[in-house]
Amino acid sequence: MVKDLFEENPECMELFGLIVEAEKSLEQNDVEEARRLTQLAMENCQDMIDYAKLEKEEDITAVSALVGQIIVNPFFVMGFVLAVLALAMLAYWFMSKRVPKLEPKRIEAG
Repeated sequence: MVKDLFEENPECMELFGLIVEAEKSLEQNDVEEARRLTQLAMENCQDMIDYAKLEKEEDITAVSALVGQIIVNPFFVMGFVLAVLALAMLAYWFMSKRVPKLEPKRIEAG
């Protein structure tokens, strides 16, 4: 059960040494020490899992709030549209200056 908890949660692998120590204590018939180490490892692992979940939730909340502010802000939307239009106009201006206009050539029959 305890090993499953550690295998399913990679953030707890650094605490796996406590489980190994608990197994050694159990082999030496020191049941209390084995129980203490196992309990310590499980509590710390659960804390790490909770902290990792909290970090993910905070990251998602922060990104959602930022995206919501950007999309809802009308000044940002207008500025973005104006910037795209300005870039399109610049590209058109540069392209019209660099590409010479071709005159159709007349082919005379004869």
